[in-house]
Amino acid sequence: MVNYRVEKDDILTQAVTTMSEGRAKGFSVIENESGHIMKSGLSKAAAQALCRSLNFGGGFDGNTPAFFLKKIEKVEFTEENFYK
Repeated sequence: MVNYRVEKDDILTQAVTTMSEGRAKGFSVIENESGHIMKSGLSKAAAQALCRSLNFGGGFDGNTPAFFLKKIEKVEFTEENFYK
């Protein structure tokens, strides 16, 4: 069963995506059941490769927990802020 699909991002998203190697990044990998966006801003080839990987068992079989998709800020610890 296919649990993930590739979709072209909408026009507004495409307008603000970055260019890499002369190609626009404007594709997303979407989970079919929940509609969760697994990853966006990918080239077509990268989105297809990720989608294939997820559909062949690299994901949660179409039931990805929402907390896996939350974006969190990375914090770098330095010696200064470690001993405060």
